[in-house]
Amino acid sequence: IEDGQKIGGFGNSIVEYFNEKQYNKSIYVMGFEDKFIEHGTVTELLKDNELDPQSIALQIQLLLTK
Repeated sequence: IEDGQKIGGFGNSIVEYFNEKQYNKSIYVMGFEDKFIEHGTVTELLKDNELDPQSIALQIQLLLTK
């Protein structure tokens, strides 16, 4: 889970590393998309970008049921 943009972030580096090692499992990176982010409180920004605890829990549930 990125506390910033997904592109060029730590998660992106992890995916790149595992690709180089030919790791063939799925890696899911969560973070802010590459788009303009409106101003707001941290709580508002996390919720708007589906990075609040409830949204993260839902995404994990969806990933586990695939």
